[in-house]
Amino acid sequence: MAELVAEGAEGVAAADAELRTSLQVVSAEVADLQVEAEGDEATARFRATLGLQGLGPWTYDGRLALVEVDGDWRVRYASPSLHRDVTEGEQLQRTRSQGLRAPIVAAGGQPLAVGGPGEQARLSSLASALLGGLRELAPNEVAGRGLEYQAGDLVGDDGVEQGFEAQLAGDPVGSIQVVDDTGRPVDLLQEFGGERPEPLYLTLDYAVQRAAEAAVAGQTLPTALVAVDSRTGAIRAVANNPTGYDRALLGQYPPGSTFKIVTAAAALAAGRTRDEIMPCPYEIQRGDSATFNNAFGEEFGDIPFIEAFKHSCNTTFVDLGYQLGAGALQEAAENFGFNTPYGIGVPVESSSFPTPQSDTEVAASAIGQAAVSVTPLHMATVAAAAYDGTWRVPYLAGEPPPEGQRPLPEPAAAEMPDFLREVVRTGTGTAAAILGQDVGGKTGTAEFGNEDPPETHAWFAGFLEELAFAVVVEGGGVGGEVAAPLIHDFLTNLPPEPAPPAG
Repeated sequence: MAELVAEGAEGVAAADAELRTSLQVVSAEVADLQVEAEGDEATARFRATLGLQGLGPWTYDGRLALVEVDGDWRVRYASPSLHRDVTEGEQLQRTRSQGLRAPIVAAGGQPLAVGGPGEQARLSSLASALLGGLRELAPNEVAGRGLEYQAGDLVGDDGVEQGFEAQLAGDPVGSIQVVDDTGRPVDLLQEFGGERPEPLYLTLDYAVQRAAEAAVAGQTLPTALVAVDSRTGAIRAVANNPTGYDRALLGQYPPGSTFKIVTAAAALAAGRTRDEIMPCPYEIQRGDSATFNNAFGEEFGDIPFIEAFKHSCNTTFVDLGYQLGAGALQEAAENFGFNTPYGIGVPVESSSFPTPQSDTEVAASAIGQAAVSVTPLHMATVAAAAYDGTWRVPYLAGEPPPEGQRPLPEPAAAEMPDFLREVVRTGTGTAAAILGQDVGGKTGTAEFGNEDPPETHAWFAGFLEELAFAVVVEGGGVGGEVAAPLIHDFLTNLPPEPAPPAG
């Protein structure tokens, strides 16, 4: 720089350093350079774009006075060299403020998180693991965030706050001003503040969310409960206990006998009927001499298919899976959304049904073991599809996804609601029943780990009319004894439907 200035190089360097520091310039580009010369003097005109950290790009037209010195052109530096509107004794200064974050709102208009002067103003007692939190942006993270951010900004740390950061935070507000030697503004050169923060309306139903959180609040083991609208895929509740980790969306578990929803649908699609007599012995061998048995030493003899489902007869479903084969099971699983990545705006894990590699894996997969894994969110969508007859991609904000719906084949679509109702009426899920209400579901007791006998997660997936749900209690034991009563509590906590108008 000193070599390019006619005189006063030290002052130029100081002015340049002050400009870069005060405006927080992190990049500079020059374009459209034009030079007009007359004798030993010239004017260079250009368009500059400065990247200002915390504000964004600033583009302006500038000019430099040039003079020929000993046959070489030099810059004749003066205050307008910084910017053409800066005169002697003036300098450039910026202002900048981060606006209040927009609120996060439930489907009915109730606020879940509201903007305030600091992080604490965003705390919510509902859906905290889903909503996430805020934190101050560290200096070493700024470059990766883009020009609109600067160190110390409040940013979404996880969950909805992070996933919908752009909408909730908007753009910072600021300006570039010319100020005199007392700091008084004398000219406004640029204003910043494009996108304003916009409220985020989630599909969460405030009353359903409260009921879900009340149901899991007393659990001493990690628990997650999700509810969705079977007609649309809208997520109505996401509850976790403890709240620090969103296991409802990120936890991956073997589904155990809740997966019999899928196997039953596959069998119905393949021509089996609800009243077809099927054997339910205590144990059965399938595959590579692997032995499968029922819980608690149960055996029911030869019974109708729907009764084998309501009693959650492992041996019946192992045999069904073995007869259906890997291809039919996988096709049925994918009809229920397994192996389908989907986004809801926040981190969410996919649910997986890997192709079974042996007859034993086919048999085990049919009862939700082997390598089958599912999130509580996805298991709620499985229950929703069993009720509605169509699997739908879940969503958390905005409109229902236009693609991804998968109708279940007949007669599975027509029969599955009654299969689940029978479980709650007289089967393993009676503890979930609500007098006079249309409740259906499927219990699950999913083995995991290397203990002998294995530890088990307790599951229940089902519906109350159009509201579908799933709950898992990690290491909770038997689904009918632990998860089903928890669902009863959840449904009991729901507000009553409004009475129809008189007349």
